[in-house]
Amino acid sequence: MRSSAWISPQKLRIPALQALVKPGGTASLEEMLGDLHNYVLSEFPNSELTVNVPFNFPPWQKIVHKIHRHLEKQGWIEKRKDGQWKVTEKGRSAATA
Repeated sequence: MRSSAWISPQKLRIPALQALVKPGGTASLEEMLGDLHNYVLSEFPNSELTVNVPFNFPPWQKIVHKIHRHLEKQGWIEKRKDGQWKVTEKGRSAATA
């Protein structure tokens, strides 16, 4: 059973898109990890992912990987093999909805 302080990947999908749209629509995995970590630190200060947990901590990697897969499946980011996240027009619309 997960604690009430657990953050599901679903809660981070739109913030991930919004973070991706801000720098011009493309970001590396490391940039996305950092942006999402900063978002969680400010929006979910009691989360188990914010207490002395760096953004490269394995649970973070797993959550961000799930977010990435979901965004690709929705057509909100391009399927790429170079490690870059690139937002699509459909993703830009979802980020501002």
